[in-house]
Amino acid sequence: MYVDNGNLRGKRIRIPNYFVDVRPHELLVMNTPTFQRLFGIKQLGLAYMVYPYATHSRGAHSLDCVYWAQMIIDSLVNNGFIDQEKQAEEIEITRLSALLHDIMHIPYGHTLEDEARILQRHDKGDRIDLTLNNIGGEILKADGHLLLALGVPMKQDYDKVRRLLGEVRKVLWTIALHDETNTENKTVLEDDRYYIADIIGNTMCADLLSYIGKDVDYTGIERKSGGYTIFNYMEFAKDSSGKKRLAIRLTKGGLRPDIVSAIQSILEVRYALTEQVIYHHAKCAASAMLAKIAALCGITESTELYQIGDEGLMLLLEQKIRELPEQLQDGRPFRSSVANLLMNLKARRLHKRVFRITESQRKEYDKNHHIGLVQKYGAVEARSELENLVESSLNLEPGSVILFCPSPKTALKEAKVMVTYDKVKEAMSDTVTTPVAVELRSAELATDYPEISKRVRGLEEQYLSLWSFYGFLDPEKFGYAAGVKELLEREIGILSDPLFELYLGAKKEYRESKRIEQAQAKRSKEARARVYQGVLEMVARQDARLTGETIDEDTLERVVDAAYEQKAADAKTPRSSSDRETTQSQKKLIE
Repeated sequence: MYVDNGNLRGKRIRIPNYFVDVRPHELLVMNTPTFQRLFGIKQLGLAYMVYPYATHSRGAHSLDCVYWAQMIIDSLVNNGFIDQEKQAEEIEITRLSALLHDIMHIPYGHTLEDEARILQRHDKGDRIDLTLNNIGGEILKADGHLLLALGVPMKQDYDKVRRLLGEVRKVLWTIALHDETNTENKTVLEDDRYYIADIIGNTMCADLLSYIGKDVDYTGIERKSGGYTIFNYMEFAKDSSGKKRLAIRLTKGGLRPDIVSAIQSILEVRYALTEQVIYHHAKCAASAMLAKIAALCGITESTELYQIGDEGLMLLLEQKIRELPEQLQDGRPFRSSVANLLMNLKARRLHKRVFRITESQRKEYDKNHHIGLVQKYGAVEARSELENLVESSLNLEPGSVILFCPSPKTALKEAKVMVTYDKVKEAMSDTVTTPVAVELRSAELATDYPEISKRVRGLEEQYLSLWSFYGFLDPEKFGYAAGVKELLEREIGILSDPLFELYLGAKKEYRESKRIEQAQAKRSKEARARVYQGVLEMVARQDARLTGETIDEDTLERVVDAAYEQKAADAKTPRSSSDRETTQSQKKLIE
């Protein structure tokens, strides 16, 4: 509730541990289909398959962000940097932006956009404009309803929210600019209002303060932040380009180690969530399965995705599966294979790891290749091609082998929080001295306080070390694990992580699959030897009858090896007509 012309208006909404006061015009936004959809989208996606309580929604998170945005505003008021009367509109823009900062999200968005890159990011393209236009249209349709209870919006609230939505649009595009996804040259916040984007979506922001609390609570990971003394040190400062930024002051009569530790504490909780939740191997397996199903079903960017929640996406996938062909051109079942993959995901029969590449291995690969590993296999087309090659080579159904190759930027969370401190050169105006804001990870801070910079850089390096490339296999096909691993090693050109190989070697099923693979290789070698001998004897008889001479044995072995390799290649990929003509020419040459 809040006071409006002497009257209490709005709603007080209870959430775990505290409550959020929602203003009438904000209720108008909340009570639209576009916003209510967020309550059907899980904040942590498929993490609930590892942490069963992690089913809280993006709608609840958005509401919580309003609470934390108001906490930051209150601290700036108390610290003397915001005048509630003179900057009332900026406060309203900040609160409404907090409420709408996730409005562009689709079901399982981080899986489909950031990890698998099947779809463009939620804060890129036309999605910001489209969803805000939907909100505006839905509010317009609700205009004029009866005033049935205290706090129900009035005409002035409709007018206010329509006016504010244009400014919220600028805030969301400014945040996209922070993330380097505003490639559309959309209008962003004016320099003197730039701080609003910092409050909502920079490193030390309402979004972060919300999810490091609730995500920790609902996953149960043993990590709590103790960094809330930062509120006492929040202020405004201009950056080097003259933009007004939200910053945290590091000095007060000298460096304050407690505030540095407070920032570090919050960043470490964020790291723990990334390590234990986002990159948990079972969560990665579930994400890889969902992304593979979406790719096989041909899911693409569409307005339909902006109208549904998690369950709606599952229903859409089921519908798409019914439209798939019954089998592939090579005769392997297709529709039933994709249906089984979706059924296994819903039943939590997750694919198992059989192959892993670490961050250090990726760096070594990138040094020796023109196209980097992530640049190559980050593309869904390249992953699908390799998955199909392995599956067809071993006669496995589509979806049996799934590759997981996220961008390292998914793990890296740069410490872009703006800070001020006494050693920074002050920027003078006619009447006011304003400290210059720099990033916590900046070169300026590294020069003045190298020990702080070292702590921040060390945490960023830890983020990068979380990255892994995985090869997952259907557990029902685990007898092929060794064969899948060897094919991936050969095709990618990197041996699976030796430590992961030790982990696999301890599994009875993997040892059995390796024994079977070795037995098959031995039989193949023996069969090839018998072919050598048979062909050698046949050619010897033919040559003796015609010329009295015999063919060179080394030449014969090379021809037979080439025939075996060609046969294997033919089984893996279909050949074009030009390929078939080349093969015919080779046969004639051999003859």
